[in-house]
Amino acid sequence: MRETLDETGVHCAVRKHLGNRLHPATGVLCEYFLCEYLAGEATNSGAADNIDAMWGPQKRGDPLHLRRYDLPPVLAVLAVLEELT
Repeated sequence: MRETLDETGVHCAVRKHLGNRLHPATGVLCEYFLCEYLAGEATNSGAADNIDAMWGPQKRGDPLHLRRYDLPPVLAVLAVLEELT
């Protein structure tokens, strides 16, 4: 939660740890969490670590190309979110 706030200006609450893996493009160990948005505007406050911070469209399809990373728990959450939209 602190990292999200520091790097994006968004307050969130962790709801579930989804897993971890070595990022296929960078080799960096990434932790994935399902979080609930609480407050704040998405800004890139961590330019040393991030290219950008933004809200993605909540609609069917994969406009941010998240499925290319193929982490099953993340894909399961995306599928549930698609069903809700």
